[in-house]
Amino acid sequence: GMFVWQGREGAYGLLASENSMQIIEVERLEQGQRRRIRVDSHSSILLRVADEIQVGLTTLRVQKIGEPLPEPQQYSPPPPQRQQEPSSPPGRPTSLRGRSDGGLEAPPPPVRPSSPIRPEPVRTEYSRPEPPRTETPRSEPPRTEPEPVEDEKEVPLWAQGTIGPGGSQQQTSPPASAPPRQAKAGGKDAAETLDWGNRPNVDYLLEFLAGPMRGCQVSLTPAEMERAGRLNAGAPGSRNNEISLEGPDITNEAFHLVMEDGRFSLCNECISGLLVINRSPMKTGDRVVLMTGDVITIGTTKIRFLEREVVRFLSNYGLLAESGVTSDQDVIFPLNRQRLLIGRGKACDVRLSDLEVSRVHLGLAYGDGQFSVQHRSETNPTFLNGLSLLPGTVRKIKEGDRIRLSSLTVLRLVRRQG
Repeated sequence: GMFVWQGREGAYGLLASENSMQIIEVERLEQGQRRRIRVDSHSSILLRVADEIQVGLTTLRVQKIGEPLPEPQQYSPPPPQRQQEPSSPPGRPTSLRGRSDGGLEAPPPPVRPSSPIRPEPVRTEYSRPEPPRTETPRSEPPRTEPEPVEDEKEVPLWAQGTIGPGGSQQQTSPPASAPPRQAKAGGKDAAETLDWGNRPNVDYLLEFLAGPMRGCQVSLTPAEMERAGRLNAGAPGSRNNEISLEGPDITNEAFHLVMEDGRFSLCNECISGLLVINRSPMKTGDRVVLMTGDVITIGTTKIRFLEREVVRFLSNYGLLAESGVTSDQDVIFPLNRQRLLIGRGKACDVRLSDLEVSRVHLGLAYGDGQFSVQHRSETNPTFLNGLSLLPGTVRKIKEGDRIRLSSLTVLRLVRRQG
C-alpha cells in the first residue's frame, strides 16, 4: 500500500507503507525526458500535476480537480547538446539534466537567448519533509463516536390545548404531576403505557409529539367528518386547511383525512418521501388506514393518531415475559400501538435482549375486538401454544396464550392489574 499526505501550501506527498508488497514508482517529464523515481517507506516525494504513479500493473495520474491534464505536446524536446569549441575555455560544466546524486539536484541548464524555454518549477520535492506522524490512516485510533440514539419512544403528552379542526392552536405545557417514566429490568427504558388518562373525552385525537406545535392536540369526531367529507391539513397558504400545521418542512397541501367504513384514512399530498408513517416513507397519492399509535412524521413534526375506545382496550393488556434473559424476565410489555413489532431490533415496539430472537420476529395487531399475531422471522421459529407457525402465518390469540420465540423467551398475553 501507499500513503498520500498533504503538506503546506497545498503540496501532496507520496510515501510507501512498510508492509507494501508492490514496487511503487513515479514517472514524470523533466526537461522533455521521462524519469522514474522509486518510492520507498523511508523517504517521501512531493507530487506534481501529470505525474504517473505506477503500483504493480496499476497506473494513477495526478490531476487537479477541475483542471485538465496538460497535453503531451506542451513539453518541448530536450535542447541539443552544445558542442565544445576548441577555442572555448576548458572546464566549463554542462547540465546534468535533472539527474540526482544522493537526493540533490544539479543547477538548471543556462538559458539560450535565441530559443526561450519554459521556466523550470521550483524544485522543493527533495527537501524530504517528514510526513505527519499522526495523520497516517493506519495509525489513526478507532473512532469513538457514540452509538446512534435509538428511536425515541413517544412520551405521553398531558396538554390541555385540545382544539377542533380549523380552530386556533395554542402550545401548552405538561403539568408538574405528569408521571415519570420507569426503567425496566436490565437498564433499558420501559415503553410508555398507552392510556387515555386526562385527555379530553373525544372519539379521535391527533397529538403533536415533536416540532413547532409540540403539545398541541386536534380533536376529531365522526359527525364532523360526515359534515366535512374530508379534512385538509397543511401550512397556511392558498388552500384553506381545516387542520393548520406549522413548520419550515410543512407544505400548504400536506395531506387530507377521509372517513371510510368508520375508519380514518390518510392520503399523502407531499412529495414522495417527505411524509413518513411509522418509519415507512409515503409516495405522493399513497393512502393508508390510520390505526391507534400510528405516528405521522413531516420533517421535524411528529403527530400521533389515537382512538379513545382502542386506547382504553389496549391499556388493559400486556405481554408478560414468563421466561427469557435476565433483563427481560417477568417484565410486562405494554401494548402502546394497535399494530406493533416484537423482536431484538431498534425498529421494534417490544424490544427483547435474547440473541436467539430475530431483529423483527413477530407482529401483533388488534382489530374487531380480537388480537392476532403474524410470524415475521425467516430464520428463527415461533410457537403458539406449542404449535409452530410458518413465516407469514396469521393466528388469532386470546388472554393466556403463550408465544415461544426461542429456547429462553416465552411471552404470554395477560390482563394488566388496575
